[in-house]
Amino acid sequence: MITSSSIQYISRVLAEPEHISEADKESIAALTQAYPYFVPARYMEAANEHKKQPYSGPMMSMMQLY
Repeated sequence: MITSSSIQYISRVLAEPEHISEADKESIAALTQAYPYFVPARYMEAANEHKKQPYSGPMMSMMQLY
C-alpha cells in the first residue's frame, strides 16, 4: 500500500540519489524484488548504480521498462 510517507521517501531518493544509504539499498532491492513492475523502484536502483558508473550497460538494462 502506498502512503504519503512512502511517496515522500521515493521522491527524496530520486531527488537526492547521492544520499542513498546501505539501508536504502536494502529497501530498494526488497521493493524491486517484491514488485518487479513498479517503475519508481527501478529508477531508484538505477540512480544508485549511476553513482558507481554512469550510463553503464548493466545499469541501463536494469532500469529498462517491461
